[in-house]
Amino acid sequence: MVHALNPKRYRVEPLRDQNAALLHAELVLAHALVVYIPNSHQLALRRCEEVSARLTFVLVSPDEEVAQIAEALGGRYVREPFSTTDFKRAVYRAVSRTQSQRLGTRRRLRDSQPRAVRRVAVMLSDGERASLMAAVMNANVDANCRVAASVEELWHNRAAPLDCLVAELEMVMASEHGPQLLRMLARRGIQLIPLPIRASDENVDAAEIAWDVTPLIRNALAVRPQPCAIPPRSAQKTG
Repeated sequence: MVHALNPKRYRVEPLRDQNAALLHAELVLAHALVVYIPNSHQLALRRCEEVSARLTFVLVSPDEEVAQIAEALGGRYVREPFSTTDFKRAVYRAVSRTQSQRLGTRRRLRDSQPRAVRRVAVMLSDGERASLMAAVMNANVDANCRVAASVEELWHNRAAPLDCLVAELEMVMASEHGPQLLRMLARRGIQLIPLPIRASDENVDAAEIAWDVTPLIRNALAVRPQPCAIPPRSAQKTG
């Protein structure tokens, strides 16, 4: 049976003792375990049931009753004597089944974890245009986009989670807290996306500017490994 498998495709380890094989298969995270048994009474069934949650069995036996055991374990049965093609097909399907199960488990674990919400602040001298931009960004970016009325508001609420700031640079620099805010953003790895000067022009469509800025927001959020974990205000250094 060992010689029937392609060593370049599978890492095959022959083991003679059934209990040792079961333990070894668990330790190395095997995808499939091929077991030869002359009859169904010579299988450590209870132990196999425990291990079958982690891999797929291929049971080889002249006893056709073993086919029912293989089905109960979610594995494959190969009747002896067998052709090499049938045996290799059974092993291939067993490995594929285990791979699919493990991939599904990882996906379920990933989906079950609470998804972190990205937060984007939009700051513009014209509050109505800022609200329109935030609405457009909310519809096109996987994040919670809100309007920040001023630099002072952002500075006084600096303990609130933030992942990206979209703002008029002139508005930031005109505030006494502007330099402090920029240093804080840089320290926390929060990207500032400056709005073009035409953003404050009433003759320019604010939604169009929001569309132009949206790819920049996506890129800024993509480089952040996780939402910003900001310590409580009492733990922050002043200034």
